[in-house]
Amino acid sequence: MKKIAFLAALASLTGVSFAAQADNVNNTYLSLSGGVGFLSDQTDDNLNVTKTFDVGPAFDVAIGHRLDAGRVELEVGYLSNHIKQLTVDGVSLSSQGDTSGTTSAVPIMLAGFYDFNFQHNRSFIPYVGAGLGVVNVDEVTHTTLSDNSGNNFQVNENDHNLLFGYELMAGFNTYFNQNFSMGLGYKFLGTTRGAYQANYSLNGNAIPVTYHDNYFNNVVMVNLNYDFA
Repeated sequence: MKKIAFLAALASLTGVSFAAQADNVNNTYLSLSGGVGFLSDQTDDNLNVTKTFDVGPAFDVAIGHRLDAGRVELEVGYLSNHIKQLTVDGVSLSSQGDTSGTTSAVPIMLAGFYDFNFQHNRSFIPYVGAGLGVVNVDEVTHTTLSDNSGNNFQVNENDHNLLFGYELMAGFNTYFNQNFSMGLGYKFLGTTRGAYQANYSLNGNAIPVTYHDNYFNNVVMVNLNYDFA
């Protein structure tokens, strides 16, 4: 009788354990993320123009739905990187004049994820993911150069493009309780090539030009998630 009672208790505990592991398998969740983005250099080979950027902030808000080990989510983000250096024909305009500007992006993406080990160990859940959508990229650049003769050269750009975007993600999450989890992740965000209107100006005489460049950002984020269980 004691052996039967022990086996019954063990089965009961095992059932509870499996039930706990099965929680959050089919539910909706909210995710908030923040981190930094490392925007790659942007180069237009035809104009021989290159922009380099400082590290900038990155934020995401996403609503998702989990189905077993897979999940799908709709996310909206914001990324911003200040221009560190503008080079034209091999000459760094930033080192010789006043350069300011920002490249920012607002991605709207539909992404899919696969969580490894989700049913067995909630303390460490690695994941991979990929997404497609659109990205509104806004580029603002202003550079002013003056020489001793009073000549004034300017580069002015203020334009935006709505581009096809894609992303690849990897990272991990860990659950604190039934509802809250937190994680660390990497994201590569890229777009198709965009065209941006700008003006070169010498002593007030403007020459319109068009930049062509891609947007590639490597992002590291911390995320906080809430499961509506």
